[in-house]
Amino acid sequence: MPEPADISHIILSLTFGYALGSLPFGWLITKFIMRKDIRDSGSGNPGATNVFRTEGKIPGALTLLCDTLKATVAVFIAYLFIPATSELPALIAASGAILGHIFPIWLKFKGGKGVATFLGALLGLSWPAATFFIIIWVHCIFFVRISSFSSLTATLVTTVLFYGMGRIDYAIFSTLITILIWIMHHQNIRNMIEDKETRIFRKISKTENRK
Repeated sequence: MPEPADISHIILSLTFGYALGSLPFGWLITKFIMRKDIRDSGSGNPGATNVFRTEGKIPGALTLLCDTLKATVAVFIAYLFIPATSELPALIAASGAILGHIFPIWLKFKGGKGVATFLGALLGLSWPAATFFIIIWVHCIFFVRISSFSSLTATLVTTVLFYGMGRIDYAIFSTLITILIWIMHHQNIRNMIEDKETRIFRKISKTENRK
């Protein structure tokens, strides 16, 4: 019969969650497929956004998929192998995966910004919330065309959703992770304030179209 989560469950969940999250797929994919270090390209960030911008769609999509699913796997492992009446082990595993992605031991604790891994955690914890996150992100990217704005908005609105659903445990988790993700995007926020943030799907001007 499932038992309440104790300190050993929390430590175990955090440990394997961090281990999975710290796998630097952006770095691995570009290193062994593209034969280059992603940290020397673009913003130097090993996350999916920088891989998309500097290496193209296929490496970027692979990075996005792997960075997302590593958190989902961490949550599923917690559900399957750690007996507990609460969802605390799953939430701790999800938190560990996101922390591992942002602060990977293999890259001197300099990793991605946590958005894809947060989405992966949502897929494992609550697929309706993950679907809501994706819908918000897509709408923002369509109208604003700024990846960082879309990601920050989606994390914030998803957190509000959890409070509205009365899922306080999920809401606290989402609040803490959202704060961390916003901190990791401090330069992007500054760029947006100064109107310097890179936009995707840039419209081609009439001059460029004539060339």
